[in-house]
Amino acid sequence: MTIRLKLFKIGALIRVSVRRVTVQMTSAHPEAELFIQVARRLERAPPLLL
Repeated sequence: MTIRLKLFKIGALIRVSVRRVTVQMTSAHPEAELFIQVARRLERAPPLLL
C-alpha cells in the first residue's frame, strides 16, 4: 500500500470552518504519527495561489 493510500484511508471526522480544518481521528489509528508529520509539514508550506 502506498503512503498516499494510507493517508486517504483514514476513518476520521473532518470539520471545515471559515478559518480552519480540523481532523479528529481515533488515538488507535495505526498511521496516526505519519498523518501528524504530514499535517505539520503542510502547515509550514506556503499557501497555494489558485
